[in-house]
Amino acid sequence: MKNQNTMTVTEAAERLGRTPSNIRQHLTELGGRKIFGRWLLDADRVHEIAQGQVANDQCLQSSNG
Repeated sequence: MKNQNTMTVTEAAERLGRTPSNIRQHLTELGGRKIFGRWLLDADRVHEIAQGQVANDQCLQSSNG
């Protein structure tokens, strides 16, 4: 079900330098949708956050644990 506009929790965690657990705490902010029992995130949103284009983003400020 994954396409080029989505990414998995694991992929987002790697891209953002966070743990999968941390990413799951921020599913709403990352455009998360549960499809067939699996969370898929908005890849564009994750890339924006990774590039620092989103000011004061809570996902970037959270601890890595």
